[in-house]
Amino acid sequence: DPNELTYDDLGLNGGNYEYWVTAIYDYGESDLSNVEEVTIVLNPPQNLQAVVQGMNNVFLSWDEPATRDLDFYNVYRDSILIGSNTSTFYLDVGVPAGPHIYNVTAIYDGGWESEFSNNSWYPPADVGDTPIPVVTELIGNHPNPFNPTTTISFSLQNNSNVEISIYNIKGQKVKTLVNHKLTAGEHSVVWDGRDDNNQPVGSGVYFYKFKTDNFEKTRKMILLR
Repeated sequence: DPNELTYDDLGLNGGNYEYWVTAIYDYGESDLSNVEEVTIVLNPPQNLQAVVQGMNNVFLSWDEPATRDLDFYNVYRDSILIGSNTSTFYLDVGVPAGPHIYNVTAIYDGGWESEFSNNSWYPPADVGDTPIPVVTELIGNHPNPFNPTTTISFSLQNNSNVEISIYNIKGQKVKTLVNHKLTAGEHSVVWDGRDDNNQPVGSGVYFYKFKTDNFEKTRKMILLR
């Protein structure tokens, strides 16, 4: 309709988008208009808190992200999905002996999932204490599949040299994310889908390798552009 001068592009995933317009005439199509760049951010829930209720029950509450309409929330314990809810609270019943880490994500219209909220521990740490994981582990990445960014989470039982690198399906290294010493605790690093030359890589399967002084593990992730 030549009289319609607006367009709503709904249900987009987070990322960077470029828009332009052309006019269609009887004899052909015009040149491109100016290009407008837009960044869509899928904000995660905020201020996640875990409170012990009764015997082995944990009550979780969080704040709704200030952003576009969302459909529901996913609740994770130790990076494993344990439930979904449309409210800003969740009761985890019969929790196994800990420690555990809780996170919440927001699911937006279009089915797109935000990154993890802040960590909340069970049992709660004393004020001023930092819980130390019982093992060194590559927890995983989230979201997966992803576009354009994903967060890789890992834990260190002790201070250690850490290297995290990204490889393509041919086994070629495309990006070094971490290569230095880190303290014991929970850590995360974001990969933005770019190589060591800051160039965007193509869609496909990639592997991320986590290596410490005495531990090594590789996991798979999928980039969908």
